Amino acid sequence: MLDVPSHYIADYSTSAVAVTSMQLAAFYNAVGYDYYKNADYMNAGKYFSLAENTNSAHEISIYNQACISAINNKPEEAIIRLQHLKLLDTELSREKIEKSKTDTDFNNIRENPLFDFYMQHYIESPIAFIE
Repeated sequence: MLDVPSHYIADYSTSAVAVTSMQLAAFYNAVGYDYYKNADYMNAGKYFSLAENTNSAHEISIYNQACISAINNKPEEAIIRLQHLKLLDTELSREKIEKSKTDTDFNNIRENPLFDFYMQHYIESPIAFIE
């Protein structure tokens, strides 16, 4: 069971609440970001992953999960998420990919040969990376 910080909990016992998967993903991402800001990367990653699994087109949670993967020195996982963003090909996903080039969250893996190759050849390429 995941711990949800108390400031996110409301009493909905008297009313029905309908939310879209994008709204729920945004909620999970916000909870994860609170953990991220407090350097609790394990819980942050759990919520970013939950957000990504709730809505696979939620660009911010995908990017945030890539950051957590990089912080945890997992370049393959970070690359998979950046690849996912590139395939979404939205304005926001393109902004996040551009941000990854300088984001300090990626410093742990920036010197990794696989990540370096990916950033040089795939990010700059107009075509999708094919395994």
